[in-house]
Amino acid sequence: MGKFVWWIFFCILLILLSVCHKTGVGPDHPLYGLVINEFMAINNSIISDENGEYDDWIELFNGTGEVVDIGGMYISDDVNNKQKWQIPKTNPTLTTISAGGFLLIWADRETAQGILHVGFKLSGSGEAVVITDSDGKTVVDSYEFGPQTTDVSMGRQTNGADKWIKFDNPTPGAGNY
Repeated sequence: MGKFVWWIFFCILLILLSVCHKTGVGPDHPLYGLVINEFMAINNSIISDENGEYDDWIELFNGTGEVVDIGGMYISDDVNNKQKWQIPKTNPTLTTISAGGFLLIWADRETAQGILHVGFKLSGSGEAVVITDSDGKTVVDSYEFGPQTTDVSMGRQTNGADKWIKFDNPTPGAGNY
């Protein structure tokens, strides 16, 4: 009877581990270290885009140690629709992030303004930010968030770290300290 109980326990543990496993980029993947570093879902006065508009924004940080072109990758505000917006491959100069560098993406539904303007806005009441590899399946990074405050961003406590905090003094395009 003792071996049977241990066998059941072992099977339950395996099931739990498989359910809890996060699908995404692991340490062996070349994009491991490319992360969503900071975002703002209600931007009224912090930073304007090239058209003078205060739009929602998402900051990516390249902690890979290599140059990364995000052209062809997907970005979304919906964990169930990871392919919501594909970042165009048409201008690598704009979509390439240097090692240790940052890139701002404008979540403003104004795609005619340029390739770094995506076809959705972030919800101030909460949702997610998801970046997916160009295969459309492999989640590079994601973060689900709750209600947001005007002109307060959410970001990693330091660049690429696991802990997320609110920033009363947001740092779009610069390091989180």
